[in-house]
Amino acid sequence: MSNQDFSALRLHDAILQSVTLSWELKVCRFELFAFAKPSEYATPHILEFTGVSLLAAPHAEAWGPSSSVLSCSQSSGSFFITMQSGDIIEVAASGYTYAAA
Repeated sequence: MSNQDFSALRLHDAILQSVTLSWELKVCRFELFAFAKPSEYATPHILEFTGVSLLAAPHAEAWGPSSSVLSCSQSSGSFFITMQSGDIIEVAASGYTYAAA
């Protein structure tokens, strides 16, 4: 999937399970359960960023604890995932892929 489509990914209410970073490969992998199709159960998906130069993953929970995604956006080579906890995860990367696991 192309970078232009990032903000259109169906990540709202997806449950973030884990975030891993391969320092050597410059790859950041998000494992989540996403509601890819309306009115269906969440299924495992992988969101993987390549050419990663920054990963900022605060976990302050200003709005309270939550593992669910609120929204996603992109700006100037950075990808943002806003969590329902109020935390904003930022990944600066050259691209991404998103697919069912």
